[in-house]
Amino acid sequence: MSLEQSTDRPHAAPVSNPTHDLIVIGGGPAGQKAAIQGAKAGLKVAMVERERRVGGACVYRGTIPSKTLRETALALSRLRRRAPLLSDQSALEDIAVPTLMHRLEAVYDAHSVFLADQLQRNDIEVVRGRGAFKAPGVVQVYTLTGRIIELRAAHMVIATGSRPRLPPGIPIDHEHILDSDSLL
Repeated sequence: MSLEQSTDRPHAAPVSNPTHDLIVIGGGPAGQKAAIQGAKAGLKVAMVERERRVGGACVYRGTIPSKTLRETALALSRLRRRAPLLSDQSALEDIAVPTLMHRLEAVYDAHSVFLADQLQRNDIEVVRGRGAFKAPGVVQVYTLTGRIIELRAAHMVIATGSRPRLPPGIPIDHEHILDSDSLL
């Protein structure tokens, strides 16, 4: 459903001196889709993202890293079985973690370029920083460089993602017991 078709909701109050038509807080999959749909509907869109790359937890702490690490580990395991000349297992173990992390960084970089290109093609302005509502229709962005930018729009989407669930009674100390974020 496009923004123009949503007639069951009240119209947003006018915002004085709007900088954009739509502000999306969060650059994960939901935020990206909201921003692109807004741009395709003809809106001037800004996306506020606190991380250095768009993509959210799915890209940097969830599905993509877990699958990338798994597939790279399986490839290294196949290499061990198929290359009897590489009998020095300690040498393979020494390269395993750096190889896994190098591959993961390559996947991050490729995905980051793809997402940035998609946002740029749709003329979506990405503002790096942490957004906070100052007033209706007004978002203050505390940038990564320490500046404060004020964005104004009649429409807002909050797509700030998720974080790991901490089960009660299990002390996640990030040293001996890890969650999915501290593992990576």
